[in-house]
Amino acid sequence: MSVPSVMIACPNLQDSLNNNFLTCDSANLFDSAPLFEFLNSPLNRSGYSQRVAPGQGKIRTIELMYEQRILESEVTQPGTTPDCTATTKRGNLATTCTIDPLDYLEVEELIEGADFTYICEDNQTVIDRKIMKMITALEAKAATIVTTQAVALIGGVSDDIAAANKQTVGGKSFFKVATEKADGTIDPRAVAKLNFLRMQSNYCAPAPVFGSDMYEYYQLMQSGCCSNEGLDVGALLAKYGTAVMYDRRVTAALNTLAGDGSGATLSFTALPGALQVVWYNANDGIGNAAGILQGTNYQKRVIYSPRTGMPIDLTLQDNCGAVSIIARANPKVCGLPSDLFAPNDHMNGVTYVNGIVITNP
Repeated sequence: MSVPSVMIACPNLQDSLNNNFLTCDSANLFDSAPLFEFLNSPLNRSGYSQRVAPGQGKIRTIELMYEQRILESEVTQPGTTPDCTATTKRGNLATTCTIDPLDYLEVEELIEGADFTYICEDNQTVIDRKIMKMITALEAKAATIVTTQAVALIGGVSDDIAAANKQTVGGKSFFKVATEKADGTIDPRAVAKLNFLRMQSNYCAPAPVFGSDMYEYYQLMQSGCCSNEGLDVGALLAKYGTAVMYDRRVTAALNTLAGDGSGATLSFTALPGALQVVWYNANDGIGNAAGILQGTNYQKRVIYSPRTGMPIDLTLQDNCGAVSIIARANPKVCGLPSDLFAPNDHMNGVTYVNGIVITNP
């Protein structure tokens, strides 16, 4: 027997790319969506979503009653003997929000029997990974839809705001601030200006801001910019407490609204609770009344995103060893009515959902 002179080649070694390279888990990479996450956070959520889509596969239209405030111009000084009879009648108004069950988003994938046979992984691991990827994709699409709907609900600003401090963008009135001076240096007064404009529109609580250039501006401010102005920037930010976040979807939606490529200079702000996301789930309650949770070759259930808690209709079906995975979500954003305040009120049109435009000299 001869002595071998060549080494036997090493067989291919299979492992996950993520275990060997820093890929930020590319298959499940979720582009940050701060507005979407804010709207689904406990800070913003109320019982409204459960009222409109209460579960059990049912959809309801909730009618909320509200009254407009009495204007001070309606308060008189008759200067005569007081009358014992009133003559003014004031009614109330109602607003509704309904979600269309057919407006759902869907992502699906087929895994055939041979795929399970030849892949070097446990079958359950394969299914779990596929579902997680689908959740990531569905959540990304839902974030885009919700952001677009939210931007479309931008309301008006108070009439008290001077013409020089507001600007029309895409047919909507935006708060207007400057982040730079005429010589191109940073203007630290934009922080106080924005909060003053929101105060004029009677924002009754701190509200986050979502945008691009505004995020960059606040980052510079937090770095101690502009100390030569004689202002304590750290104290300024601590006093006003505005949270500013970059959101690529907000920038894209505002860019579409403006229609002129100026999306980076635009931002979005909303009072917590002024917008509510409603979800409809068809699988919620299907078969439960009869005690049927699954069929001979399928399962229907509601699962929740581990990232935002987004409810998802998940259907799994086994057809002769070929597994179909179908995930659906159906979000709808509801906002305050545009006639929350009377026509002659300086707050007419204010819904506490506003745009901000940076216009520098």
